[in-house]
Amino acid sequence: MSIQKPFLYFIPGIIAWLIRPVFLIMLILPLLAEGQIIKEDTIRSLTIEDAVSLALDNNIEIKNTALERKKTEYNKGSSIQIKPIRAEYRRGQINSYLNDQWLEVYQNFGSPLESYYNRKKAEHEINAKEKELKLTKLEIEKETKLVYFNWIYLYNKKKIIQQQLEKYKELARVVDIREKMGESDRLSKFMAQSQFHKAKTELKKIRNQTSIAENQLKLLLNTRHHLIPKSDTLRLYEIRQPQPQTNDLVNPTLQDLYEEKININNYEIKAQKARYLPEITAGYFRQEINQTGGFNGWMLGISVPLWYQSKKAAVQKAKVNKAIAENNLVHKKNKQQTTVKNLVHELNSYKEDIIYFHESALNEFEELLSIAQEQYEKEEITYDNYIDLLKKAYEIKTQYLETVKNYNQTAVKLEFYVN
Repeated sequence: MSIQKPFLYFIPGIIAWLIRPVFLIMLILPLLAEGQIIKEDTIRSLTIEDAVSLALDNNIEIKNTALERKKTEYNKGSSIQIKPIRAEYRRGQINSYLNDQWLEVYQNFGSPLESYYNRKKAEHEINAKEKELKLTKLEIEKETKLVYFNWIYLYNKKKIIQQQLEKYKELARVVDIREKMGESDRLSKFMAQSQFHKAKTELKKIRNQTSIAENQLKLLLNTRHHLIPKSDTLRLYEIRQPQPQTNDLVNPTLQDLYEEKININNYEIKAQKARYLPEITAGYFRQEINQTGGFNGWMLGISVPLWYQSKKAAVQKAKVNKAIAENNLVHKKNKQQTTVKNLVHELNSYKEDIIYFHESALNEFEELLSIAQEQYEKEEITYDNYIDLLKKAYEIKTQYLETVKNYNQTAVKLEFYVN
């Protein structure tokens, strides 16, 4: 005889069967997430041209400015200020003792001249947003190049410190052997180890600085890839256009932007003045009198403003905004002219330094390393003198790299104003 089990007996098994897919999903999700992390953490090598191209395609600021420009296009459709249509229906003893009917529909078209000026203003707002988009792209391009050159500089500086580290490591090993053989004192051993640990600490610091520069570049490029330079050679940057020869040269896009802002304020003034003019209204009516229909007609009218104080204040406000825009244009032009002049002087100064390095200092770097090594091995100089010569040699190479970086960044800033 079989015993029938109650339904509650099967509930645990049913629950286990239902939640089994949930456990499977929980097991699979981490694997999918890990695959996503690996995909996002892939290595990407970059030239400066690659970096600029990616920034122009992916940068969030550029995307938002493009959306702002698209949003401004909708202002053009809303520039015609037509108020909502109004309709009235009446039923009752309007014109007789019977229930008459009355239907009236009319529309206020506002001031046609105001709508015209608002539309022209909207067109200039679109133009201004286009200039802002172009300017944003130029600024992101400039910022990307500045960060990229700093990133390459840090890579090269890291290589120099690694060379120093290897040199001091070998030096510490040799001094340790000499001390055991009684040919060197403990002070020399201490100094050798100190230089080694100092270079080791400096290498850790430069690695952190390189990571910071990479993160700045990743933010501009809007990417999560691990970035490495395709070539870590710190070459001199060539400006796409020759250096400016006139004192009144400014970034044309920025100048166009401020001129568009003046145009916007001009049409705002005209639109506010147009509010002094009457508004046009038109309508249609149809009525029934004594249960007899067919009475209809048209009407045309104007609405004349009687209170001008608020409209006058709006015009004055628009005039002040125009004056501010004009002052901003003059100020920006003066500021850019000064900036361009200073950048040209800075670039020429760095150029002279680079010529000096190529004609003299870089040759001294190799010569100092060779002489220091030779004299130290022959015991013609003390350990302290040897360390000083090494430090001076590596300082020359580091100063050259820093000069090239400064030259490149100054050239990029100047290029921003002449393009």
